[in-house]
Amino acid sequence: MSSVSKSSVKTYTCLASHPNKCLKEHLSNVEKTVEVIFPLQNKKLKKLAVLSAKFHDLGKANLHFQKYIKLVQEGREYEALKIPSDKRKHAIISAVLLYWYLKNIKHTDTLSSFLSFVAVKRHHSFPEDVFEDEGTIENIEFLQEQLGSISDKIFAELNLNIPISEVKDSLGIIQKEFKVFRSLKRFKQKFGEVKDFSLYINFLSTYSSILFADRRDATGAREIEIPNIPYDKVEEVVDTIPESSPLDRKRKEAKELVLSREFNPDERIYSINLPTGFGKTLTGFLYALKMKNALKEKRKENFRIIYALPFLSIIDQNFEVLKEKLTKALGITDSRLILKHHHLSDVSYTTEGENLSLDIAKTLTEGWESEIVVTTLVQLFNAIFPKNRTQALRFSRLSKTIIILDEIQTIPAEYWRLLETLTEELSKKLDFYIIFMTATKPQIFKKSVELADKRFFVGLNRYNIDVNLEEQTIEDFLSTLKIDEGKSYLFILNTIRSSQEFYKKFCKIVNEKVEYISRAVTPFERRARLKEIKKGKVKYLVSTQ
Repeated sequence: MSSVSKSSVKTYTCLASHPNKCLKEHLSNVEKTVEVIFPLQNKKLKKLAVLSAKFHDLGKANLHFQKYIKLVQEGREYEALKIPSDKRKHAIISAVLLYWYLKNIKHTDTLSSFLSFVAVKRHHSFPEDVFEDEGTIENIEFLQEQLGSISDKIFAELNLNIPISEVKDSLGIIQKEFKVFRSLKRFKQKFGEVKDFSLYINFLSTYSSILFADRRDATGAREIEIPNIPYDKVEEVVDTIPESSPLDRKRKEAKELVLSREFNPDERIYSINLPTGFGKTLTGFLYALKMKNALKEKRKENFRIIYALPFLSIIDQNFEVLKEKLTKALGITDSRLILKHHHLSDVSYTTEGENLSLDIAKTLTEGWESEIVVTTLVQLFNAIFPKNRTQALRFSRLSKTIIILDEIQTIPAEYWRLLETLTEELSKKLDFYIIFMTATKPQIFKKSVELADKRFFVGLNRYNIDVNLEEQTIEDFLSTLKIDEGKSYLFILNTIRSSQEFYKKFCKIVNEKVEYISRAVTPFERRARLKEIKKGKVKYLVSTQ
C-alpha cells in the first residue's frame, strides 16, 4: 500500500474494500475467480460477468464508505456506525458505474447491461422481482453527491475510461432507459415473449459467480486443492457384498450390470431403477465415479459429485457409509474429499488436519467446495430456484458436476414438468450430468438412459399391503394393532406432532424399548440412534416421512 502526503492526490491503492484489504486487490481477485468459475461456455456472457466482477465493489471508493472502513480498521466501530447506513451503501454506485460503462464505452445492448446492473446492485441482497423492484434509481441527487466524491484518477488506475461528471449527468437518462424493466408487459413489448430459461440461466450464472468469488476473497478462503479419487481402489472396498442368499447374489449381479454399462458423454440423464435393498447408494456412487474418471480422461476436466437425498436421516446414514468406504480406500476423509451440507449440519471444514475458521468454513461449506457433496433435494432445488443470496451462491457451483438424485419419487408431481424442462436445458448449459435412483420410477425424466434392468423386480413380492381408508384416531389404530413378538416394526407418520403422540402412546403398550427418529431429534442424537438401528438393536421404530 503506497504512502500519501497531505498534498498528494489519494490513489486507488490507498482505498480499502474490507478491514485491512486493498480495494484494488479485492476487485482483481474477484475478477480472476469469476473468470475461472463462470459456468457458461458463452464467451460474450463470460466477458460481461468478468467485467461485472471488476466493478462490483467500485462504489466503495466513495468518501463516506472510506471514512467508515478507516474507523473500523482503527477499532473505532462505534464511531463508524454513526455514519448513516445509506451513505455507506456502495452496491448501487458500483452498478450505475457498470451500466454507464457498458452502454457508453462497450456499447453493450440495454438488456444485457441492465441484467449486469442488477447482478452488481444486489450482490449484498437478493433480487426478489426484477420487473418490479430493479428498474428504479431512487434519490438521484444523493447518488450524484456520492459519485462526486470519487476521483477520476481512481478509474485511470484500473484502465477504465469513466468521466465521473458524465455519469452524474446521465442518471436521468438511465432512469428513462430502465422504464421498460419496470413492467413485464412493457418488457414483452420491447423484447418479445420469453420462451425458454435463457435469461434466467444467464443472469443467475453471473450473479452466482460474483457472490461466491466475492465471499471467498472477503473471508480469505483460499482455493481448495481437490484430491484424486481412484475408481479401482473405491470399487475394491465397495465390492464386499456377501453371497449368502439368493437375494445377495441378485444384488451383486445388479451392481455388476450397472457398472458394466458404457458411459456416453453425449447423454446427460441416467437412471438406476432397482428394488429397495439392492444397494443403489453404493452402486450409483460407483457409476458416478466411473463417469467422473471417464470425463477427466476424455476432456481433461474435473467433475465433482453431488449426492442429493430427500430426508435428513438418510443423509446422515449415507454420508457415514460413503465416508467409511473412502477412508478405507484412500486413507483420508477431510472436507476436501467429502462434505455434508443441510440446514442442520455443523459448519466445519477440515483440510489436512486443520480446522478452518468459522467464516472460511461457512464459505466453503455453503459453496460446496468438495469433491463429493452429500446434501438434500431441497438444498439442490434451492440452488436452482434460489430465494435468497446464500442459495443463489450455489447456482454456479452446479457446473461440472455429476448429480445423483436418490429417491426421486418423493418430488411432488406438480413440479415434474418444470424440473424436466429446466434440467434438460441446464444440464447442457452448466455442463452437468444426472443419475436418478428409485425403486418406483416416476415419469419425471422421460429421456434417460436406464442402467439397470427390469428383471431384478421379478419374484420380489416382499410386501403385503393392507389399505384402510377409513378415518381413525391413533387410539383406534393402536386398539386393533396385533404385535408379533418375533418381528420388528417401523411406524411412519405424516407429521412430527402425530409421530410424537403415537410414540408416547405406543410405549405404554409394549414392554421393550421403542426408538424414535424425526427432525425434532438433534443431529447428534439422531446419528447415535441410527447407529443402533444399523446394528439391528432396534425392534420398534417410530418415525416421520
